[in-house]
Amino acid sequence: MANDETAHHSNTITLPPAVVEQASFNIDTLEVVNFFLSSRDREVLKELIKQPVIYNADENKESDAHVQLHNPAPLLQFPLNEAARMDILKLLAAFLVTPNCAGLAACQIGINRSALIYRIEEDAKDLRQDFTRSVPITLLLNPHYKALTDKKKTDWEGCFSVESTMGEIDRFERIKVTAYNSDGHPLEFKATGFEARLIQHETDHTHGILFIHRLQDHNRRGSYDEMRPLRKADIEKWKNSN
Repeated sequence: MANDETAHHSNTITLPPAVVEQASFNIDTLEVVNFFLSSRDREVLKELIKQPVIYNADENKESDAHVQLHNPAPLLQFPLNEAARMDILKLLAAFLVTPNCAGLAACQIGINRSALIYRIEEDAKDLRQDFTRSVPITLLLNPHYKALTDKKKTDWEGCFSVESTMGEIDRFERIKVTAYNSDGHPLEFKATGFEARLIQHETDHTHGILFIHRLQDHNRRGSYDEMRPLRKADIEKWKNSN
């Protein structure tokens, strides 16, 4: 999911090597919640971030990986084998070099695993009215969520796997999240506001659901060129009301 849909590179599904727009990280000191990076992992990651990122786009129906976007991903088994760990490193590398990325699921880059990674930076408070907290880079394996309220909030979403559409989506305001860390230990926590939205969006990916499948009749939707002015106007209206 894009952090800011008004800047989402919707026409780009292949990024050049070593994209620098989001490269505010140092692999030697990088920390990922729920995923311990060994010295070997860090060396592998340094090579992976040099590779282009190819997104699994819904519009590219000829792709062998297209089916992953519409079907639940197989659950990871623990302990993780070498192949699974490498796939998680590929997901992390893609997330790190993708500009304007708040969250990414494995299926979005052609990896058929139930895994997602997300981060909420402090400047998200200028884009999301329901911002509650910043979150460091966090990995969730075999994620699920359950609504803790019937109350939903409508807000804009875009997706790196949907090139042609952005739109408003109704999401639960409070959820309970269950998942596993890379050692196979169970996780359980509550999420609210924008964090809840982001986790719902990315977890849906692991279950074969795109945000466009959540569109309701009352939700505005359209091309990025059409919807960006509306999104910007909503942000200005919210800021001017404070």
